[in-house]
Amino acid sequence: TFTEGDHRMLGKEALQYMRSRHSTDLEEGTDDARSRRQEQVMYAVMAAVKREIRHKNAQALGKLFALYEHNFSQALPFPDLFALAKVMKSTLLRIELKQHTILPLLTHPPVAKYTQWVYEPTDPSWQEIRQDVQTALFGIMSK
Repeated sequence: TFTEGDHRMLGKEALQYMRSRHSTDLEEGTDDARSRRQEQVMYAVMAAVKREIRHKNAQALGKLFALYEHNFSQALPFPDLFALAKVMKSTLLRIELKQHTILPLLTHPPVAKYTQWVYEPTDPSWQEIRQDVQTALFGIMSK
């Protein structure tokens, strides 16, 4: 159970919050609500990382590196991480993640239509989604 408001969560509690599908509130038990919670945690983590970089907190940065080594080093070798950091050095602190949702452009047809629970565009031509994605990508790439 999580109460409304700001919380400081560590690993296990944050994972429980993000992954939870159980709620007495029908809206909070949906996959859409779960996605929103995952986004909230991601934004909070990014804000914390940026804060520690700004303050040059060596201990926190060391913990981040240990986290990288333990969880991500196989997928992103250190030379690639270093090259990425070098490229992003001047822009990292200016990166601002903006919450964006495509959900208003999607609908849930009856399960019988596809024999499973899916999203489909409200506009059958997909034009609204194409425009939305193009606008989002152009906005990111032009910064």
